[in-house]
Amino acid sequence: MSTSRGETALAVAVVGLFLVVRFILLVVREPFFDELFTVWLANKPLGEILPALTLDSGPPLYYFLARIPNVFALRVLSLVFSTLTLTLILTRNSLGTGRWIAATLLALYPPAALFAVDARAYALCGLFVAIGSVAVHEKRPFVAAGAFLLAAYTHWYGALFLPLVLLVKPRSRAFAALAIASILFAPGLWLASIQPAEATRWLSGQHPFAALNAFAFAGNYAESLFQPAPVFVIVLSAIALVVAGARSWSFAPMVLVPLLLAIAFALAGRTVYFPMRFESVIAVPLVLWLARSLQWWRREARYALAAVLAICGAHAIVRGALDHHRRPLDPYREAAMVVARGNTPIVASGFLYLETVHQLGESRVRAYPSEQGRHPGWRVSGLTREPLPPGPFLWIGERAAPELAMIRRRGGEVLSVNERAMIVRVR
Repeated sequence: MSTSRGETALAVAVVGLFLVVRFILLVVREPFFDELFTVWLANKPLGEILPALTLDSGPPLYYFLARIPNVFALRVLSLVFSTLTLTLILTRNSLGTGRWIAATLLALYPPAALFAVDARAYALCGLFVAIGSVAVHEKRPFVAAGAFLLAAYTHWYGALFLPLVLLVKPRSRAFAALAIASILFAPGLWLASIQPAEATRWLSGQHPFAALNAFAFAGNYAESLFQPAPVFVIVLSAIALVVAGARSWSFAPMVLVPLLLAIAFALAGRTVYFPMRFESVIAVPLVLWLARSLQWWRREARYALAAVLAICGAHAIVRGALDHHRRPLDPYREAAMVVARGNTPIVASGFLYLETVHQLGESRVRAYPSEQGRHPGWRVSGLTREPLPPGPFLWIGERAAPELAMIRRRGGEVLSVNERAMIVRVR
């Protein structure tokens, strides 16, 4: 077989593996709450995106592009972005033969696989980070700065990669590129500064050094995202990753600099999203580092280490996919589907507002308090002085919702309750 035919066959195999893994995750997962927020914004006029984000978190670029009010279609859009990322790796001759190992590891890296088919900004941000990382490697500072700038306007993670432009020589061009990107990112910094801290307050309980154990090909994942891997597989994966990456520092700064900046921000009280989310964005620099380092091992050791990482990743992905397939219906979604069957006016509180809107549309659901309808991505906390809506209605909310105090005073009948949500007929 000729070299060109051999490379074509290898590319087809890698792309096939990449897509099969992601197609499985595309169909087995129920819509995640954050994805419903994307759909909620996709239903808004384009001019309402920035005002909505001043009451929530995150930059606007992805939402400007994700104008499809359907979770499955938005997941397919993310799959397109992630496939472009794989294509970038496979087609850049500057990456050498190590690109085949990098592409295979990317295909089986659980965070990258999961968020490649998530109706959120991570796949697009990962694509821009990949472009910027390759541009740094190819000594193109302005391309790198532009890509990282777009990544930053896709997810705030992207700003952590901007200092990588300074790795490019000559330094004068690198400083110029970074200076221009920094000026262009000033509106993003302003937006981030006015976004409410409450939108990300749920991150405050996360350990600031959680990122240090976040990059293995099998991990103790958050149950809501992926079933945690067995301890033996986690340890084996971690050891293989450390050994595989120990022979070269090429691409290592592209992983370590954003990682250290993420820890620094966490120590300063601005925790970034872990687990799996940040890892999905930094996936390409990570696999390029591993691939380049593995080139320094003898052939047998190189493929043995790559195989261990790939097998650990495949094991974690299979466990995660099977777990998602077997999961019962989310209690919030179950409750929202119950109220969707009738024609009674619906009032929804907290996280149930977005779930109920997803089932019935905004025209049929009233938020209580009304503030919840302006930023449904995070819960209004504490008691409100806003009076309950007049007339009889069905209220849907969490079992321990603070709004229940006012509902009890008004009087009502509990119609349905599960482990997390309840429905009350209010007089």
